[in-house]
Amino acid sequence: MPQIRNFLIVFILLNLLGACDTSVESVSTTVPAPPVAADLEERFAAIQRPSLEGSRENVQARLGYEAAMLADPATGTIPQGIGQRANRFASQLPVAADQSGKWQARTQATEWTERGPYNIGGRTRGVAIDVSNEDVLIAGGVSGGIWKSNDSGRNWFKATDPLSLHNVTALAQDKRPGKTNIWYHGSGELVGNTARGGGAPFRGDGLFKSVDGGDTWEPLPATAEGIRGSFNSQFQYIWNIAVHPDPLRDELYVAAFGGILRSTDEGNTWSVVLGDALVDIADPVDLNNANAAFFTDVTIATDGVIYAALSSLDGRFRDVEAGGLYRSEDGINWEEITPGSFPVRHTRTVIATSPSDPGQVWFLSEGESLVLLKYTFSGSGPDLTRTLQNLTLNIPEREGTVGEFDTQGSYNMLVKVHPANPDIVFLGGINLFRSTDGFRSQNTDIWIGGYAAADDLSPYTNHHPDQHGMDFYPSNPDRVISSHDGGLSRTDNIQATRVNWQSLNNGYRTSQFYSIAVDPTAGSPVIAGGMQDNGTYMATSLSELSNWSRLLGGDGAYTAITRDATYVYVSFQFSEIYRLEVEDGSLRSFARVDPDGAAANDDQGYLFVNPYILDPIQQNRMYLAAGNAVWRNDNLSQVAYNNVERTSVNWTELRGTRINRGQICALNVSRVPADVLYFGTTTGQLFKLEDADVNNIDRALSLQSLQFPTGGYVSHIAVDPLDANHILVVFSNYGVISLFTSRNGGESFTAVSGNLEENPDGTGNGPSVRWAEIIPMEDGSRLYYVGTGSGLFVTDNLNGSATEWLAESTDLIGNVVVPMIRYRDSDGTVVVATHGNGVYSREIDGAALLPGAEAAPAITMGAPYPQPFSTEVTIPFNLPREGLARARIYDYTGRVIKTILWSNQFAGPAVVSWDGTNGNNVPMPEGVYICRMELGDETVARQVILQR
Repeated sequence: MPQIRNFLIVFILLNLLGACDTSVESVSTTVPAPPVAADLEERFAAIQRPSLEGSRENVQARLGYEAAMLADPATGTIPQGIGQRANRFASQLPVAADQSGKWQARTQATEWTERGPYNIGGRTRGVAIDVSNEDVLIAGGVSGGIWKSNDSGRNWFKATDPLSLHNVTALAQDKRPGKTNIWYHGSGELVGNTARGGGAPFRGDGLFKSVDGGDTWEPLPATAEGIRGSFNSQFQYIWNIAVHPDPLRDELYVAAFGGILRSTDEGNTWSVVLGDALVDIADPVDLNNANAAFFTDVTIATDGVIYAALSSLDGRFRDVEAGGLYRSEDGINWEEITPGSFPVRHTRTVIATSPSDPGQVWFLSEGESLVLLKYTFSGSGPDLTRTLQNLTLNIPEREGTVGEFDTQGSYNMLVKVHPANPDIVFLGGINLFRSTDGFRSQNTDIWIGGYAAADDLSPYTNHHPDQHGMDFYPSNPDRVISSHDGGLSRTDNIQATRVNWQSLNNGYRTSQFYSIAVDPTAGSPVIAGGMQDNGTYMATSLSELSNWSRLLGGDGAYTAITRDATYVYVSFQFSEIYRLEVEDGSLRSFARVDPDGAAANDDQGYLFVNPYILDPIQQNRMYLAAGNAVWRNDNLSQVAYNNVERTSVNWTELRGTRINRGQICALNVSRVPADVLYFGTTTGQLFKLEDADVNNIDRALSLQSLQFPTGGYVSHIAVDPLDANHILVVFSNYGVISLFTSRNGGESFTAVSGNLEENPDGTGNGPSVRWAEIIPMEDGSRLYYVGTGSGLFVTDNLNGSATEWLAESTDLIGNVVVPMIRYRDSDGTVVVATHGNGVYSREIDGAALLPGAEAAPAITMGAPYPQPFSTEVTIPFNLPREGLARARIYDYTGRVIKTILWSNQFAGPAVVSWDGTNGNNVPMPEGVYICRMELGDETVARQVILQR
């Protein structure tokens, strides 16, 4: 009798709540909006801090990730000098804009548009104020090229030719009267560059010169790699440039790999005056093996005395005989001034002299220990006197998370002296500090840039961590421009207790993107992307002049956007993923959504920039590359608001995707037909899982070809939006065939790199290919876009080894690195992210547009499983439209036990799950419960049986 009575109660309750099984009942109320926490922004900032702290230690992790992606599998290393050789090779390929007829009509109907970010700059190692006109500013991004402003930083234009090398590591103006139109910039970043990868440094292309005030730049032939031969020119790695201030001394100095070089004819001829001569030698030296100073620096005091530093170690950490500190009055004869207390093994040293008292010289050195020295010189020749002070103990050392002085192994490192006061000295590492007594004593320094001085891992207002340069206005030396990993900042009073910085990133497009995402809704302007050391930002306007809004800090990794930008998914390094709701630029909700228990193996854990994707049809479904397996979440929006920990809600490891070696580094899922998952690995394997929306598939199908490069890196798999059997597989390594296509779902493959390879087997100087997109056209044909280390390429005919790829947007995008492309099939929009020059987009004329997913005619709920359940029950449902939905669990008395879903849902099928607990996560007793789903004014309910 009790059982019958309970059954009757449940039957009546189901009807009262709104439905029995799958019936629908209209009710008078709609689902209210969920509450918003008052301190939401503060909570989200707080939970980011551990990952922000980790991001500052990730220079080597970042470079290791990129080295694995680019290294030639045959050698395990990135070929030396391949970046510049690939650019030269790519510059000889045919250009899309030069074509005629049908091709031109197809690809040139609309123009590429700059999308910014207008307000975010990238890593900048050189900035200078024109001494002849202080409204003129010149700055250089390490992968963004030279930029010039004629209006004191309100607007910028790129002075580097789009097809020239976009690498700037040092910048100098000839300040002598009548010579101020002459500028120089160096190239070749030995430490920290992410455009080429970490197995080898980003080899430069020598010294560049401008004779028209920085408007145009040309490489100096005597310093170019092509003139010097293969891989033996010191000019390929330039640390600093100094022009002698004496009008009667036509002398130019370059701190290059291995030594100090000098020119007396404005860079036409050179001699090595300190260190090792690695140019114009009978037997070319492979700089990768050269026993020469890895780090160098040079500066010239206002009295004409030249100071230099050479590291005591080479690139393989072997001792270098010439390592030390030096002084010269003529630039030819050098006196070593290395004190006996100086560390025997030292790496990078940076130098600063006092403009107002040139005899005062500071040396900041990294190595076995961090050292700060000050020399005071007076007199000259035999009357020269010197005083040495060791100021190391006075280097700033705050307690806390980021308060200590940290150069990250010399990645960010500077010392500067105020032009009018030698007691005001600046030290830069991650943060920027100022001392009022030249660091002669402790506790006289003030934290003025980088991270906020509150030591909470938030950025100093309008300033950025990782310091690289400073320049002072001649008319007012308290007015200063600072360059860092976030671009450029300026202050009008560098001596203020709290320095008030303003951003100068007004169109200074040097940001270095790893990823880009686009709202799939036709016509939407919303895009978002993750950037190296600049976090993740979002744009909500098509204008190139609009500011992007910050979503997440740290190293920005993969991003994804759902329809109508309902949710934006953002991630840190190593795949810490957050679901965000952003409304009118303000955060409305957040939740951490990456799965508990995934990627736990250190050898097969998450990649530094780790991929995940949203299902193109069911936008609440995510597929995640989790080390040695793919994980799937069937309803991300059920993860509770404000969740700050990894979650198990709706996550399932797809057991059939588990691999034995390497890591999963690329994945994509089909649209027509749906649910075909392709994924690739860091060891060159490719797999396919049909019915990826189903659990318990024992094994994915291995798709292999004898042509695939052994040990290659699958950086992307493009899937035709209209045909899941048509794919384009990308291998990003140098020295291999880069592109393969299949039209039969992977049963067979054809190599289609074509003219992107110098040699048929993939060897030679062809560019690294990073990404691909397949675009169906109305006439049944296809366009294919690929992003490479040397720009963007397109073709409409995959013709095996004869495939002809055409360079696209050479006048705008140029040959910068293109790590990712996104195609929106609802309106034909292509969005291109670059690692150095921001984002571009265009609409493809004649693209075949895809309709939206079909929805059910009414809200329905399927049979829960398992039934009965003991630990967790899954309840499938199908929604007729997008909207705010709520699912609640009731007991047999009609009392609400727990709200298990209260968030925006998308039209189509999805699931919710319940773990048998109440709102306080206390286990409920056995019995019959009701799950009721509400969407607007519609409801549906199902019974679930808990049996432990």
